[in-house]
Amino acid sequence: MRNISLHLVLFCLPHIFYGQEKYTLKGQLPDHTFDGEYIKLYRDAIYYENYEKLIDSVLVKNGTIVYQGVITESPFYAYLQGKSRETGRWITVHFILEPGKIEFNLTDYPDFYTLCGTPIMTITIS
Repeated sequence: MRNISLHLVLFCLPHIFYGQEKYTLKGQLPDHTFDGEYIKLYRDAIYYENYEKLIDSVLVKNGTIVYQGVITESPFYAYLQGKSRETGRWITVHFILEPGKIEFNLTDYPDFYTLCGTPIMTITIS
């Protein structure tokens, strides 16, 4: 009986962690008017039959945000969105969320921003 339990655990263990890869999003916002606000990370509804999903939210500190998490599915379209209560200004940035470290710079948003770091997400928008 003990031998069967051990084999079952050894068989199931890889399946528990399969498909769970870490990601990090780190970036600079346009200015400090977003400090103290929450920027939300969503799975985009564009390919999910209008099913938008909130993944996470993070508090902006010193014009910087950092998200860390685990992806349990293949890379997917996602976006960041937030609003400054001070200025009423919105930011929305679309990208592909995939395992690895994605860095972005929105300091000249909306005229120009960059996303880089993973194989799919090395782009400049202008």
